[in-house]
Amino acid sequence: MAVCSFDLKFTYIYVGWEGSANDSRILWEALSNRSLMFPHAPEGKYYGVDVGYPNMPGFLAPYRGVRYHLHDCRRGSNGRFTAKDLFNFGHSSLRNAIERSFGVLKSRFPILRDPASFPYNTQVQILIATCAIHNFIRTESKSDELFAYYANEENVIDIDTSPPDEPTFSGMYAHQQRRSEMNHVRDEIADAMYRFRYRN
Repeated sequence: MAVCSFDLKFTYIYVGWEGSANDSRILWEALSNRSLMFPHAPEGKYYGVDVGYPNMPGFLAPYRGVRYHLHDCRRGSNGRFTAKDLFNFGHSSLRNAIERSFGVLKSRFPILRDPASFPYNTQVQILIATCAIHNFIRTESKSDELFAYYANEENVIDIDTSPPDEPTFSGMYAHQQRRSEMNHVRDEIADAMYRFRYRN
């Protein structure tokens, strides 16, 4: 699991889980285990997360079953979008930062494409080291060619083009009322975007 900033630096990574682990289960472990020092979003701020995570306080997920990416929004829209379409498109544009960060990371370090030849603990350390080097290069070399290439959103391949099933890990649903509040926040943002776009 990784968190990045809009300048494409990794601000948190949690490595060591098997590839088949549920996204929401990994997040729940990071949130509930204080020793992992997950950087919680400040009050009134949210991490933009993909559909593998629930919409809950501090984490803003897209609407499920609604067009998400730009090419999806352009198809069949007849020039008019619903409030949920607009929200998902805006969410996709913001969350694109994580896809670009991983694009740079995997392009720069081919070892990440097939680390299986190394012992498991070494694989974990390789990922941590490459993320640290990635951040160093981003800080020290503003004209880096890979970062410039991935600045163009057309060069990004979506990580999650096919949405996973609804997260099922029960620990994430312990506070249903707070999740309902977050759904209300998402609806308010979507309605405000819609009113702004079609106010005339």
